[in-house]
Amino acid sequence: MDATGLRDRFGDAATLKAPYDYYAQIRDEEQVFFSKALNAFVVSRFADSEAVLKNTAVFVNTPPTNQATAMAAYTERYFKLYADAGVPHRVPVLAMTDGDLHLRYRELINPRFMPSAIKRMDDALVAVVDGLIDGFIERGADGEGSVDLYREYALLVPLYFFCDTLGVPRTHIQLMQDAGAASIALVTGGLLDEDGRVAAHLKLIEFAKFIQENIKRLRAAPDGSLLSHMIHSETRDGDHLSEQEVISMCATLNTGGNETTTNGLGNTLYAAIKDPQTLQRLTENRELIGKFIEEVMRFDSPIAAATRWASEDTVIGETPVPQGSCVHVRLASGNRDAEKYSHADQFDPGRANVRNHLGFGHGVHYCVGVHLSRSEIRIGLGRLLDRLVDMRIDTSKGPIEYAEAGMVHGLQALPIMFRKRTG
Repeated sequence: MDATGLRDRFGDAATLKAPYDYYAQIRDEEQVFFSKALNAFVVSRFADSEAVLKNTAVFVNTPPTNQATAMAAYTERYFKLYADAGVPHRVPVLAMTDGDLHLRYRELINPRFMPSAIKRMDDALVAVVDGLIDGFIERGADGEGSVDLYREYALLVPLYFFCDTLGVPRTHIQLMQDAGAASIALVTGGLLDEDGRVAAHLKLIEFAKFIQENIKRLRAAPDGSLLSHMIHSETRDGDHLSEQEVISMCATLNTGGNETTTNGLGNTLYAAIKDPQTLQRLTENRELIGKFIEEVMRFDSPIAAATRWASEDTVIGETPVPQGSCVHVRLASGNRDAEKYSHADQFDPGRANVRNHLGFGHGVHYCVGVHLSRSEIRIGLGRLLDRLVDMRIDTSKGPIEYAEAGMVHGLQALPIMFRKRTG
């Protein structure tokens, strides 16, 4: 069913910043509907979302070539931009592939993201986190200080650690951030005009040049980094990734990993700091942190939606979906479904099914970096609790607001005041 008027609010800035009331309206009234703003069918309930994500035969990650909106970001004009710059254009990898091609990429990097491998990174991650905390402690006076925990911490923790893990210098942090934002903008291409698409591709070209330079360096001198691993390791097919594939893998990991963790960490810190009693409980009992993070992933999901395409005529719930249609699985809406969770709109880290959520996706495309993301959020929150006291929202900076975004959900800023822990 086509949504009209106020019903289709996915192009509305206020709705994108605070979507949960709208999600509830969709779940109650239509469950599945066609959004003209997104040019996609929107799936709002947990059961339907889970069913779509599980059914990889019908709902695929590879955009059909005849799907105009899905391919709008990659026309001949944009290919020429890359060719003129001397870098390969991005090709689908990981989340944009299916079947054996998906396994080609996922199996190559899976060993680097297993729990045992992530555990070995803890000390390096603590060093990254502590370095950032040192910076805003030293900037204060008499043991007191202030910081925007989103821009100066949640944003930088995954970016710094990704650079270190990938094996590239931190000198291009802004480029990494800009490339991630450009990738997300192109995924939601209906929200960009022609100039916006060109600008986004130019950012990805800069990123590709940066990775290309580091590929040349690591081909000559392998160093055990993730980028070196992608360059030199054999795939399941017995060959090696092309330069184009490696650059595309880096772009995908940069976007998916950093956006998930930045927004996940930011949303977690906000949930902890805005309530002094919650902050006190977490400080006194660190065993609560794990479930607390999972409830944030459910209640305030950093990834708002996952995109699929219908490979044949099908039905979701009672809604017919034609072949070639784009489907937006609203993960954040499913995570608030009262048919799945009791008191779904209440934040409750003690709920029995706290880990059973869609915050990291579901099925064969479940987030490859989920263990790293959880670790970054856990250590990011834990070290703040170790080193700071009296953390509180700096209300003089105005209300806390979320950014306007269709596929991700995170803060614009998180200004706080604090005191340095002593003794």
